[in-house]
Amino acid sequence: MDRRTVPLQEVHPVVAGTDIAAELAACALFWKHRPLAGLLARLVPPVIATALMPGTGAQPEPDEDEDDSPFGPPPAPRPRPPINLGIRAAGDALTLWGAWRRSPPVILAGAAVIAFGWSVKVAGPSAVGK
Repeated sequence: MDRRTVPLQEVHPVVAGTDIAAELAACALFWKHRPLAGLLARLVPPVIATALMPGTGAQPEPDEDEDDSPFGPPPAPRPRPPINLGIRAAGDALTLWGAWRRSPPVILAGAAVIAFGWSVKVAGPSAVGK
């Protein structure tokens, strides 16, 4: 399998870890019926982690050692299609709603939708006919 076709490798581990930790914290707060604190815990840390990630400014020149690796240089991250962001947002809403209702099956269903949004590149309506 070509590593450039695996969408999860386009996500920096710090960003993914922050996103997961923020989701767990938000679920715990929604379970306790503290929605404002839950929304802040869900939204603020991933935004900060993304903003602090290197590579948001000028891109450094690639190392020569990376070009000599058997896999070649790592692919440049591409933005996720908007449909993937929508899928993840729907899963996030489902997860938080499940936490509010104290329903573990709904929380797990929301987590599955989020995982689908992270792991699959969905061809949205703009890709039809291309």
